[in-house]
Amino acid sequence: IKLMKRVVAHVIVILPFEEALYTQAEVPCTFVGHPLLDSMKPLPPTEQLKEALGVTPKRPILGLLPGSREAEVRSLLPVMLETAEELRAQYPDIQCLIAQAPSISQGLLQEVIGRFSIPVTILPDSPNEVIRVSDVLLVASGTATLQAALVGTPMVIIYRASRLTYAFTRLVIKVPFIGLVNLIAGKKVVTELYQDEVVASRLKEEVLRIFHDKDFVREMTASFQYIRGLLGGPGASERAARIVLEECKE
Repeated sequence: IKLMKRVVAHVIVILPFEEALYTQAEVPCTFVGHPLLDSMKPLPPTEQLKEALGVTPKRPILGLLPGSREAEVRSLLPVMLETAEELRAQYPDIQCLIAQAPSISQGLLQEVIGRFSIPVTILPDSPNEVIRVSDVLLVASGTATLQAALVGTPMVIIYRASRLTYAFTRLVIKVPFIGLVNLIAGKKVVTELYQDEVVASRLKEEVLRIFHDKDFVREMTASFQYIRGLLGGPGASERAARIVLEECKE
């Protein structure tokens, strides 16, 4: 930040907690809101959307968002599917949906899915649709967690990297949480599991908690509304453009 103070005229940020950091360091900064509020298209009512996606309305739905990078998918999707298989013991009719990111090939997903017996539906480039129709989500840490919060679907955040990468990240970045949802709220709203905690037994435990603990879910979704309020209103890109134009004039 000290270097930025010397070379940057104005910082534009899209997360509310970032503004205070730059302001404290005396770097001109403006929080413009989050562009997700503009990019998330309106969806039809949930039951209508389930019908359009071929999902059976009265059966429980587990949504899987394993990330947009190949390494993430290879690391996280197997444990997500193992969790889904374990959940079938208590929920034999559970439905499993995977949100396929544009950067992830169908071949990679099929390669991983082929190791498991649970039926899975892959929905390409449809994260918001998967989020909307699911009863609970297993989500790789990233922007998708914020999408889920904006839609209002209960979730468990998971993250796993190489031990060296994780150790370096925790050494350099001093934050209490990894998930954007918790970082923005400034408290633990959603359970985060990382590294050795990312095992099917723990994921299953958290999913069952969401299925069974109504107070826990109510508190989580209420926090999602609070987070949405912190993100500002639509029009983040336009506000950012105005700031850039003003700086250019000066």
